[in-house]
Amino acid sequence: MSDGPYCPPSSAGDVDAGIDFENLFETAPCGYVLADKDGRITRANQTFAQWTGYPAALLIGRRFSDLLPVVGKIFYETHFVPMLHIQGRFTEVALEIVSAGNQKIPVIVNASMTNEPDGVIPSIRFTLFVSAERRSYERGLLAARNEAQATILAERVDSELREQFIAFWAMICATQSRRSVAASIC
Repeated sequence: MSDGPYCPPSSAGDVDAGIDFENLFETAPCGYVLADKDGRITRANQTFAQWTGYPAALLIGRRFSDLLPVVGKIFYETHFVPMLHIQGRFTEVALEIVSAGNQKIPVIVNASMTNEPDGVIPSIRFTLFVSAERRSYERGLLAARNEAQATILAERVDSELREQFIAFWAMICATQSRRSVAASIC
């Protein structure tokens, strides 16, 4: 840590000095996947390869959608890709990636298309973040909400039954009272 004030680098070259961008790409705390415009993977980082259990070389040439379960493929083809082509990006999409061991890995996916000059085929850049903890938290919230709704419904049913019982009991008491009055008059 420096004792003096922060001084920005004097040129853009100084900013990049000493940064190993290849290592930054390969060991990032998120999965990076580069794909052609049709979604065929052209490169995947080590992080993503480790998560999926596939060697990075075996991911190349596969369609990104091939790594999704059936429901994910449908969503990807009907919503994700069209929005990506229309907006140029699609963010914070919850999907699952199917690993080499057939395990479903919950992820949050961001994607953007490159804006290449004319004549250059655009590519798609994906960043993926494992979201197992988040999904567990969300499932817990949904379970708590469902439990609360069930409790409210049960209390409402109990309340209605109580009101019906009170009304029934009041009717019986009123009938008994009328009979007592009628018997005393006769």
